[in-house]
Amino acid sequence: MRIAAQWGYHASHKTGTKRRARYRKVFRCPHKKALQLTGVSLRRHEPGYNWEHTVYESGVSSAVKAALPRVMDQAAALGAHGVLGSLTLEHVDGTANHVAVTIAVTAVARSGNALPPVPFTSNLSGISFAKAISAGCVPVGLVVGIGAVEINPGCMTERTERALHNEEAAQVSEGVTMARKLALEDLEREVATLRGDGCVEVATTTTFHDLSGVQNPGHPGRLVVMLCVGTAVRQFGDMEGAPEASRTLLRLNR
Repeated sequence: MRIAAQWGYHASHKTGTKRRARYRKVFRCPHKKALQLTGVSLRRHEPGYNWEHTVYESGVSSAVKAALPRVMDQAAALGAHGVLGSLTLEHVDGTANHVAVTIAVTAVARSGNALPPVPFTSNLSGISFAKAISAGCVPVGLVVGIGAVEINPGCMTERTERALHNEEAAQVSEGVTMARKLALEDLEREVATLRGDGCVEVATTTTFHDLSGVQNPGHPGRLVVMLCVGTAVRQFGDMEGAPEASRTLLRLNR
């Protein structure tokens, strides 16, 4: 199942967002005050801005929420108890400001057991599913956390990126760190909504997108996106047997 959602780079900074931003920060130019006193042009000495791109996050969330019910409907039509599979996020080539969420799954069922009211969803493999059951956990649902931070570099960041020596670009580092924090907060909130006891098989991806040029003329910047995909689980029993002790490696040719 593949669902595309549209989002806007430009409008989000001026026209508000789908929800209140959890992160905004200004990285002030340390040279500006001194340059004002000397009368030097300040054209290239501007502050940097990091801010949560909630319009992008809402677009991804909307795409996921549109795709998941269709997967569950297909599973229910097949008489399945749930699905095992994966979720991927990508930017659609040849389109402006679109993302696509693709959910590829395999429906599973156990004969003789009553069907649940709604099939469960997960990003578990067959082996991971078996391990979760043996550990006394049952999958509740697929959960997704998304954190997107736009980084509009200030003069200090631009100077650092042009330097001929190694130096941390603090504005970029903080943008990545905050994207990760926002994504994990989203993931934990999704698990709590499903009344899960925890989350397993969490896969994370971090991507950077250039916002300069046609998409954002005259306003250089980049978007850092952290996506976390996992399966919320609920504990229903104890682990079957004690964990196996480690074993000495043996040569297979003997």
